[in-house]
Amino acid sequence: MGLPLLLLLTPPLQEADLKSTIAQSIELAEAGKPSEAKTSLLAAIESPEMREQVLENYGALIDQLALLAFQEKYPDPQPNDFLSGEVLRWKARTGQIKVRWEANGDAFPTDDFLVSDNGDYLFPVPVRDGFKIRIKGLWEKNPTPLSILAGCNGEINNGWRFTGGFHQTKSSPALLMPQRLERFGSAFEMLHQNTKKLEEPEGEWAYSLENRRDKFTFRVGNKRIGTFETRFPNKIHGLVGFRAPGVDEVEIEAKVDIEEWKKFQSAALGSRLGKFRTHEYNPIEVLPLWFREMQEEASLSTPMRAIPNSISNVPQEAASAYQEACTLAQEKSWKDCLAKATQARGALDFGPLHAIHAEAAYRIGRYEDSLRDLAEKMASWPIDAGRTWAFLAGLRFGPRERLKILNRVVAAGGIASDILTSRRRLELALSGPKGAETSKYQSASAYILSSGTPEAAAKLGELVENQIRYLSKEVAYSVQAREPATVLHFMSEIEADGFLGSMGLESGLRGYLPALRIIVAVGDPNWSRFQPRILGPLLPWYLETRYDLRNIPPWVIEGFTTLISTTNFDDAGNAFTVVSKAAVADMARNPIGLRRTPADLASLPRSFWAENANAVDKGEAYLLVHFLWTHESYEINGFFRNLFTFLSRGLAADSAYNQALGTLNLEALEEDVKLHRRHLIETYL
Repeated sequence: MGLPLLLLLTPPLQEADLKSTIAQSIELAEAGKPSEAKTSLLAAIESPEMREQVLENYGALIDQLALLAFQEKYPDPQPNDFLSGEVLRWKARTGQIKVRWEANGDAFPTDDFLVSDNGDYLFPVPVRDGFKIRIKGLWEKNPTPLSILAGCNGEINNGWRFTGGFHQTKSSPALLMPQRLERFGSAFEMLHQNTKKLEEPEGEWAYSLENRRDKFTFRVGNKRIGTFETRFPNKIHGLVGFRAPGVDEVEIEAKVDIEEWKKFQSAALGSRLGKFRTHEYNPIEVLPLWFREMQEEASLSTPMRAIPNSISNVPQEAASAYQEACTLAQEKSWKDCLAKATQARGALDFGPLHAIHAEAAYRIGRYEDSLRDLAEKMASWPIDAGRTWAFLAGLRFGPRERLKILNRVVAAGGIASDILTSRRRLELALSGPKGAETSKYQSASAYILSSGTPEAAAKLGELVENQIRYLSKEVAYSVQAREPATVLHFMSEIEADGFLGSMGLESGLRGYLPALRIIVAVGDPNWSRFQPRILGPLLPWYLETRYDLRNIPPWVIEGFTTLISTTNFDDAGNAFTVVSKAAVADMARNPIGLRRTPADLASLPRSFWAENANAVDKGEAYLLVHFLWTHESYEINGFFRNLFTFLSRGLAADSAYNQALGTLNLEALEEDVKLHRRHLIETYL
């Protein structure tokens, strides 16, 4: 079987010689000869005389070489090559498949599933009549309903849900969860309901659902609950899955829709290609010696490196000022950093120093001076000045300006691997999810590149426009980027992961991607559940034009993003923010009250929010932000205004935060926050 991604990633080369060689390599690969294709491509760039062409088309060349290496390793990809579960049976002609997934410790693999905000897992390829799904695991301390899904659409607003139910009697108070086998959505039916002889939620559990000839057979353990015939056999064709906290094994046996499977395989291979490029493949190892030597030299140009011996007669005072500026830059204390960098520049011409000086100037609001200074320094320091110029210009303008400058940087000799990789990823991103067939929508504040219809792109553009209008009015701490917000939009998770894989990125990346200055959103813009996926990520995108996001307390970003994501708009585009019922439900998962006091929550390190925060933690971050933001006291609701004011002056994160608090005592507000939590739960749940 040929590799479909090969056609998707044909590099748009401009140089005739290299372009013809690329075309020949594609033909060889399609003929099942990826090794010969790679050999011919590498032979064409062996000579140093190819330097200009290789640098001009580096990203496309690396994409092609990686693709050929991937095809060498997987000449005839089978499900085992891209599914994370164990494939027990696969028949390509009929689409019959049997897969088993097992948890790794406490973590259940999610790569092969669509996972909803409510914790539903769906296998992303529709199955036909005649399937079986079995799940087993351990009851959690606080039991929640376990269920199997069948015949669902991607939005999970139509389908069947089979809930085994339980009756907890060995603890007080007793908890009864009825057994319900029902269809929800456009065609409702209750197949079965029972509240008697339910199992006690302790130890292991196991459920299975089998469909044969329009009938469902549901089992709890080995006990058959019954066989039920549906009135809607024409709706069985759809997605199957489960919602099961504590699951440690899932087995699905089904006949999948062949055409949908091909789409899934193409996207899954794209995602697998991303992992291959990230973890297994190093293109530098196969490139010619002349290029490796250039890369080795470029790799020495690291940010904030020591002053080399080749720069002579550096006064000790300037050297010390440079070292202090580096330390202050690492601490994000930009005001003091600028002072030390300015002092050092009086006697030291050094690329990393110019980069630090420019970023410090940018962070305190001297945007144009910063960018102009870096443009002037790039001729002498293409990597140091060029890398920072592209980064800061991306903040001030957007991804298109960042790409434009990266092209100038490479032409000037800035060939560090991070520069070349960033340039290629931006090239691919800005070409859109479907290349020339991408649906586009552009206005002063929104630039949408969508895999959906032009109507979907326009709907998404309207959401972005309204939210930015709201942010500029209500969160007036930042400045507007010169380019509109760029959104890569995909109608399905599979499309998104396949495209990200083609960029050398791993699957699952969603929301705002600072490295690209682009937002990735997935879903139908007409869904009500879609809005938080785009409205929330617009907040960090909006703020980063002016602020270093690393200086903003993580609980503020977490809670504020959720707060902003609930914005609604009337027909005239007027905005109003409603309470996030999902966040309130998350905080209510902790039945005994606050998990952490406001002071303890605010003191959690950034690493906790990135690696360990769960739904309750994020719900309580929303609670604290909502409490402060909506409070009637000017002293309390002014916290955010003060915080961003001090950050804009270039103060370090801790200093800005402490000065923003002023006389505000989070410990003293604990009881008020508890009352606010109780009010939200009683009112909105």
